[in-house]
Amino acid sequence: MKHIFIINPTAGKYDSRQRIYEMAEHLRTAHGLDVQCILTKKQGHATEIAQKLCQTGEPLRFYACGGDGTVNEVANGIIGYDNAAMSVIPVGTGNDFLKNFGDDLDKFRDAENLWDGPQFPMDAIDVNGRDHRLLRHRRAGGPGRT
Repeated sequence: MKHIFIINPTAGKYDSRQRIYEMAEHLRTAHGLDVQCILTKKQGHATEIAQKLCQTGEPLRFYACGGDGTVNEVANGIIGYDNAAMSVIPVGTGNDFLKNFGDDLDKFRDAENLWDGPQFPMDAIDVNGRDHRLLRHRRAGGPGRT
């Protein structure tokens, strides 16, 4: 399985790229994982990246590294692909999506807690045929894959 960190370099108040690169490198060295970091360049780019990679059919685990917009884009890119799972590393300012996880929110700040976490489904609702969908958490629990 390939682990893909999609990083929004403009998310949040501080540049978190180095911290994310270090997390990814730790997963590579400590667990022998196939890891790749990709920076987004424009709005909608995370969706494009995720869709293109999902189309290969290769098993993938995505880490949406940004805020709620990045989470939304990566989620929209993987919807409909059974070969893809998603988690979140919060580096945005609000990170409202992760507030659904309650006390487990802090566990999402380190990929070590996420790389082999349990997988569970999320509901996706198409809103008027737009390029974005609403994700709704369907099961209480700790960090996991979407």
